[in-house]
Amino acid sequence: MKIYKDVFVSEKKIVDIYCNMCGKKIERVNEDTFHDYFHAIKEWGYFSDMDNEKHSFDLCQDCYKKFIGQFEISATENNNEK
Repeated sequence: MKIYKDVFVSEKKIVDIYCNMCGKKIERVNEDTFHDYFHAIKEWGYFSDMDNEKHSFDLCQDCYKKFIGQFEISATENNNEK
């Protein structure tokens, strides 16, 4: 979950990022960079139970590993496909 602050009328700056699963704050590397994390956005279309809803969330690396560890079919680790 990203926390923003208004910098200018049409510009926002990310102040903090929290993992939606465990609530842990994603650490900053410097003023504009955070340690790597997983960010997902899904805009649901027709023929779903969530027509036109838009969901987003952020996961720290530990929670991402737990999340994909629950998959019945493993996530692809190398994306060398064309």
